[in-house]
Amino acid sequence: MVVILVDRSEAPEVEIEERVKWAFAVLEDMGLPMDEWPKETTMDNLRWIRRLVIKFDVDIVDDVQGCLQIYLKDRLMAQWTKPWYVLRVNPKERNVIKKYYLEMHLNYEVFYPQQQE
Repeated sequence: MVVILVDRSEAPEVEIEERVKWAFAVLEDMGLPMDEWPKETTMDNLRWIRRLVIKFDVDIVDDVQGCLQIYLKDRLMAQWTKPWYVLRVNPKERNVIKKYYLEMHLNYEVFYPQQQE
């Protein structure tokens, strides 16, 4: 399990960034040619890539709850579900805003063997 420490105010942006980085990594591990893909991991770039991967029979589905699924020929290959959070306190921190932070526990599964055809 991957745990990331994040500032409470930055949690939504970090969650999106981690979800997109994960999706890029899964697509790369599936052996898709990524030479001409954008390097920046943003939701806009993921939407753009979603249109490109259709020619490889890959479908990327996300929902309003922050879940993301990657299919190859209608077979679920990988799934990201919304991370869960734990509020932590740094007792040595004097700044009240920085005293509390979050542990973001990433929650995903990969169902494919390396280098799918």
